[in-house]
Amino acid sequence: YIGSIPHQQVYPGTLKSYDILILQGSTICDRTARKVIADRVKVGAKLIVIGDACTRVSDDPNAAGWDVGIGSLGDVIPVTYGGVLFHESTGESVVSVPSGKFKIIAVDHPMFNGIKNFGFSGVVTKVIPNANSNPLVFIDSYYGRPTAPSTYGVIESQGMLAGKTLYFSFDPGTTSREMLFNALLYLKGSKG
Repeated sequence: YIGSIPHQQVYPGTLKSYDILILQGSTICDRTARKVIADRVKVGAKLIVIGDACTRVSDDPNAAGWDVGIGSLGDVIPVTYGGVLFHESTGESVVSVPSGKFKIIAVDHPMFNGIKNFGFSGVVTKVIPNANSNPLVFIDSYYGRPTAPSTYGVIESQGMLAGKTLYFSFDPGTTSREMLFNALLYLKGSKG
């Protein structure tokens, strides 16, 4: 376990001791760190991505999204960053939600043992599921009004040969610690 590694210190070999990686906080990651993380997941590590973590590259302030560059995070993340066209931001991708509600659609998924649909507040990142994904949670409402059916909360990768990625459009640590713990337990035992 390590609390935090600055992206500038992630280079080939630095993550080989870790089974589960969590990307959270900073939106900026250099291309080397992004490739090292993706390569680690491709050989079996599990990845949790929270919100818009690592959606920007340090050498191009206009580029946005996980799929910037060759051998990128986009290869292992089951979503595409919303509000982006040709790797450049076109609008609001992150929404502050003072009052929202989840709808768990994969009720039998082990990550939701003991968890019901619930209200939350925080920041939600808009994403679009990729073909290799399985949506698990929708954001059912913001501000007491229903959202479009395309507002996703939790999505997992499918069909990867070795690793697995869970994407959270919100911070599960501040929303539901139980869900975060269940996610870690699930990833510890999951395959592809």
